Amino acid sequence: MFRTIDPIFESLCVKKAIYTATEVMDTETNNILSQYDYANLLTNINNSSESPNILQTNVQTLNKITVNLTLAMNEKFQELGNEKVGIPLGALTGSKYLAGFGPKINITIVPAGNVDSEVKTEFVSGGINQTVYRIYLDVKGTVDILTPYNTINREVENKVLLVETVIVGNVPQTYLDLDKAIQGINSGGNP
Repeated sequence: MFRTIDPIFESLCVKKAIYTATEVMDTETNNILSQYDYANLLTNINNSSESPNILQTNVQTLNKITVNLTLAMNEKFQELGNEKVGIPLGALTGSKYLAGFGPKINITIVPAGNVDSEVKTEFVSGGINQTVYRIYLDVKGTVDILTPYNTINREVENKVLLVETVIVGNVPQTYLDLDKAIQGINSGGNP
């Protein structure tokens, strides 16, 4: 009998785990980030009109956000209580046509999890004289669903954007798009 409901039950547990982990991550991200002022994360230092813009990151504030966010998420995962997953009675028949019918039988599961986070940065070209600079928190959570029959593990990943800014430089006198030039040479055309 358990063989017929096992795939359905596992699928429902995985969906519940992903939903629970995403909800915890999103809620705690909003709670923690609302305590900080965006202007305190990144400072633009412009020495003169001839020198390029210099960006200064407030590492202390970024570290506080990272620590507070990771601790808050882990704490919420520890506070999770028992939850119920409902399996339609028709799933017990083994028939794929009746699997979604009938009243639901509730099975108690215990979600548990752990979160790790890492600050990452990236620079993306935004045009000839523009670069997009981003600082984000890469949050990876492992969610375990403890069931009466087995333990189901899933990893959930979320990226939390902390800083995004456009760095504008001087327009160069000449410009060469090296990727297009190489493609032109490889295809036998002129760059």
